Amino acid sequence: MVRYLEIGLKEKRKDFEAQSIINDTKKFLDFEIKDLEVRKLYAFDLDVSDKEWETIKKEFLDKVIEKQIKNHEKDNPKYAVKIGFNPGVTDNEGRTAKEMVEDILNRKFDNDQKVYTSKIYLFKDPSLKKDQVEHMAKDLLANELIEDVKIFDRKEFKKIKEFKIPKISSRDKAKVKKYCLDVENRKLKKLSKNRLMALNLKEMNSIKEYYLKKEVINQRKKMGLDERATDAELEMLAQTWSEHCKHKIFASKIDYYDKEKDKKETIDSIFKSYIVNPTLELREETDHLVSVFHDNAGVITFNENSHICYKVETHNSPSALDPYGG
Repeated sequence: MVRYLEIGLKEKRKDFEAQSIINDTKKFLDFEIKDLEVRKLYAFDLDVSDKEWETIKKEFLDKVIEKQIKNHEKDNPKYAVKIGFNPGVTDNEGRTAKEMVEDILNRKFDNDQKVYTSKIYLFKDPSLKKDQVEHMAKDLLANELIEDVKIFDRKEFKKIKEFKIPKISSRDKAKVKKYCLDVENRKLKKLSKNRLMALNLKEMNSIKEYYLKKEVINQRKKMGLDERATDAELEMLAQTWSEHCKHKIFASKIDYYDKEKDKKETIDSIFKSYIVNPTLELREETDHLVSVFHDNAGVITFNENSHICYKVETHNSPSALDPYGG
């Protein structure tokens, strides 16, 4: 049995989230809305008793500023929008809510029992048009790649809780695709494009050469693999070799020309020249840089009189072409 908990602000409590949306609508969408209310909707797909449910509701409500919305008889919005995650998308707030319930009740629930979260937006402005609401919902409030958007008019609004939770009811059997990389350049480029790997021909040929090495093929056979690359392996290589992780542009040699000074220079890695080296030089002059550019982390200490604490994270990934070692 799925139980729903709709939470709104008490009367005369300022809705800061709604005000922020009103401001963003004017700034980014170039039209104004006058009256908006934002609510949180929890769907508890948990096996709990009536007594436990009452305990859960009390713990989830902030009695000072929030109230439970039990019915919509007093609500009269022109339009309402409900936005929640699509099936399979990680709902971090829902996962935390489930952990809270487990702490409250001091017991664990099965993995298939979850809490799902969504938000309800009540548009009360009588001058608002439906196409404006759709514009806001899809271009400001939601990301349709991961979220589901439902729009209700005044008559449909009372059925806003009558929806199926985004629970995955069936799963496809995992299928592993394999790709022979011993092909001509044209097919390598096509493979990179079709799989959205964003790797150029030189990079694809580097991967090809690696997979064709005898020692690599022998090692793969010992692990139950053949000389073909799996889809998971290609995705891993593409991600590791991406600009985000590998910093290919930052690590490249760049010919730079300063027009004002009429000066030419070659910069061997922007990252090393302007981030790593200055930081290492700074470390020689101070004692609060404990560890930087090592093991994907940086540690900076500060004394009790300081007002700022810095945390630095850096990438120091193993070679993209060495998935078996590093």
